[in-house]
Amino acid sequence: MPATRNGTPDDPHHFSATHPRQDSEEWTRKAIPFGAIYLLLHGALKAVLVAALLPNKLWAYPRMTGTLIVFIACQIYRIAVTPDIALTPLTAFDALLIVLTWHEYRSQRVRHST
Repeated sequence: MPATRNGTPDDPHHFSATHPRQDSEEWTRKAIPFGAIYLLLHGALKAVLVAALLPNKLWAYPRMTGTLIVFIACQIYRIAVTPDIALTPLTAFDALLIVLTWHEYRSQRVRHST
């Protein structure tokens, strides 16, 4: 059986030709629903917490930080299990939001205590 230019057999039913394609199709079927649900949940929770942060509700700052920590933990787990470059910038952005939220929380606590 001759090989094609990229080294895979010409037989379309050969294991090395069909296995990667089947794996990628299965991964896509699993990844799209997970990604859609995850991003919707991520956005909805952040929107609710940001709405509470706008009027400077002190209780919302720790909840925002905790929520982001949970999301970052899930994202790091997902990156470790199935490497996904798309989650890396989202994780970095969430980490930046934690730093900014914590900084704002500290300044709001000082303002509320005076």
